[in-house]
Amino acid sequence: MSLKDDRQRVRSASVNLIARRQKLKLKTEDLSDRFERWRPTLLVGGGFVAGLLMGRGRLRDVTRSVHSTASFGWSLIRSSAGSMLVARILQSRTRPDELHAAEPETRL
Repeated sequence: MSLKDDRQRVRSASVNLIARRQKLKLKTEDLSDRFERWRPTLLVGGGFVAGLLMGRGRLRDVTRSVHSTASFGWSLIRSSAGSMLVARILQSRTRPDELHAAEPETRL
């Protein structure tokens, strides 16, 4: 082996390592971090929807519909289908080019 080949192998290994670290960071990014990014949008959107509901109907009807929606959402999150749904949503957020960029080269 020559020095040039060794340097090339080290360069490709370092690029591969960087790509794998990025992929690991994307996969292990905490859900709360993602929520923090969208928190202002969720708060404003939730307030807007709540204002629309409160303005459109009687208070009793609105509270019943909010309670029903919240109960359904909580039941879904607690069920096994909810965890599969969350996993699918998080998996779909990973772009295909990021998955293929971090794959190791099969060169010996």
